[in-house]
Amino acid sequence: MKSMFDLAGVFAAAIFLSGCATQHSGTAGGKAAGTEQGSASSADVEDASFARQACQAAAGQVEIARLAAYNTKTREVRRFARELQKDLTKADKELAKIFSNRGLAPESDYEDYMKNSFDRLVDLKGGEFDEAFKEEVIHSHERAIKLFEEQSNSGSDAGLKTFAETQLPQLRANLDAARNLPVSTDTTGPEPINEATKVINHPVTRSVQIGAR
Repeated sequence: MKSMFDLAGVFAAAIFLSGCATQHSGTAGGKAAGTEQGSASSADVEDASFARQACQAAAGQVEIARLAAYNTKTREVRRFARELQKDLTKADKELAKIFSNRGLAPESDYEDYMKNSFDRLVDLKGGEFDEAFKEEVIHSHERAIKLFEEQSNSGSDAGLKTFAETQLPQLRANLDAARNLPVSTDTTGPEPINEATKVINHPVTRSVQIGAR
């Protein structure tokens, strides 16, 4: 059964409201704004690519972490998700300064892989969500660590190299914590106050309905 939030429709609007991204309407699967203007940046192509991939990862994982409040009752998962959201929001703010200083156009659309992750997780509850969330966080952090290690070792932009180096310890710590997350046998998520509140407070729906954080 398709989710009442209909993520495919929500992300057709593709609105980013994060620090390294901007509120902008586009089409699902469309290119991020930064991709079109990256050649005008003071960062070279590879550095700009790293910055955009890091932005995608941070903004997307923040939203995925928010789903834990709606889809699981497992305390350890919810606690980890709150810490993950806090860590990534901080990283996102640092990226916002880098984007601004280097003239990089903010990201305006999630990549397809991130939309697919939302679409897969949003309908899952209880233990099914725990398992899928754990798998998503592990895979996303493994990808991020590889990306950040490459930037740390071979990036040409000093600011981005420093950003990558400083983020790696936290990424590795989060990966270790994710690998140890329990998976509940529960088959339901937290009880919503009512259906209207679910729609209004859902992280993805809220991003579309509210103009700014």
